[in-house]
Amino acid sequence: MRRANLRWNNIELEGGSVTICQLQANGQMLNGKSMAYLSCNSS
Repeated sequence: MRRANLRWNNIELEGGSVTICQLQANGQMLNGKSMAYLSCNSS
């Protein structure tokens, strides 16, 4: 099973907020659509 991991950091200096988002997509298919997980942490 093929797996693809996409990661990126979204840093917003405006307001002093920093947002880090991770998007992980695996090779599993659900109803013809690939499953993707998005998690964001704000500090």
